[in-house]
Amino acid sequence: MMAMAEWIFIGISVVWIGEFIFFRNRGVGEGDPYEKKSFYYILAALGATIAAALLLQEIGTDTEIGQFMRWTGLVLFAMGVFLRFWGILHLKSQFTRHVTVREGDEIVSSGPYRMLRHPLYTALLLIGIGMALFCTSLIAA
Repeated sequence: MMAMAEWIFIGISVVWIGEFIFFRNRGVGEGDPYEKKSFYYILAALGATIAAALLLQEIGTDTEIGQFMRWTGLVLFAMGVFLRFWGILHLKSQFTRHVTVREGDEIVSSGPYRMLRHPLYTALLLIGIGMALFCTSLIAA
């Protein structure tokens, strides 16, 4: 039987996956300068972090510290997903998963961009650390 923490983790994961459904990557126009390698590097780093966390799980979930790590990880994971959605909503049509600048793009300074220079990257960092802690892996975190 799954504990409440696992159900919450699944719920947050479904919401995060919803990002790829609800927020489409804007297309890159002919001749638009863009850098596409960083997306794949970030994806690989996030995947490696999750894989390491799942493999290591060096602190058991049956201990007090393990339970504390799981709940702390859930909070960080949820904060990361929320920050990512918030940032994407403020980018509006300028959102892209590949770094690109188009004619007419403007600097966004509302929402999370008021306080953070790169809230979408910060969100991915929170997601990665949150997942690693949820899997009770300090090494992966």
